Amino acid sequence: MRRLGFLKYKLTLGCVVLKKNRLWWIDQYTGRHVYFHQAPYHGFPGFTSGGTLKDMVFSEFKRFIMTGPVDSSYTHMNAQYWGIPEHEIKELKRYALEIGYLKE
Repeated sequence: MRRLGFLKYKLTLGCVVLKKNRLWWIDQYTGRHVYFHQAPYHGFPGFTSGGTLKDMVFSEFKRFIMTGPVDSSYTHMNAQYWGIPEHEIKELKRYALEIGYLKE
């Protein structure tokens, strides 16, 4: 447990789980189970991360889990958008291809 000023928090990770034949995101801060197939007009109650991660989780990751390799990905964005060196983006794309996340 780490203390920052008056806030106390733990370093945790969000994850995807299959529960009762349904995909759920377990939020890293709240610990809530967020259903993947929630209607967009209801939002994703309990999901506490930003919009880019939300789009990746509920669109891109869902598509990968349900149907296999994805043809478009946030990894196709240029490195300047993410503030990551170009060589690291290339390595990320190479690894995504290697593990079958991206289509050729």
